[in-house]
Amino acid sequence: MSSIDGTVLDDGKVSIVIEGLAAGREPRSAAEELRQLLLEQLGQSYSDVKVEFKALEDLDTIVNIGGSSMAMARFSINATFATAAAKPSPTPGRTKVRQPN
Repeated sequence: MSSIDGTVLDDGKVSIVIEGLAAGREPRSAAEELRQLLLEQLGQSYSDVKVEFKALEDLDTIVNIGGSSMAMARFSINATFATAAAKPSPTPGRTKVRQPN
């Protein structure tokens, strides 16, 4: 990852943006694995979880990892989730009915 930024939204949700580089034989697949892992892990603790790519693009840059040339991809992932359970909707109050005399 090259950067991570988070915001608490007005509705109590949290929004996180993760930007980074993936390298490997199939760098797009590596980025997708990260997205899926985030979705699974956040889903265990929080509700209303969404983890989506804002951007995923191949790079022309080749890196040498352990003596092997690997392709690279740049990604930006946006994750949102609710930190608390949804508040129950208010129940209607009881209205007293006056009995006629």
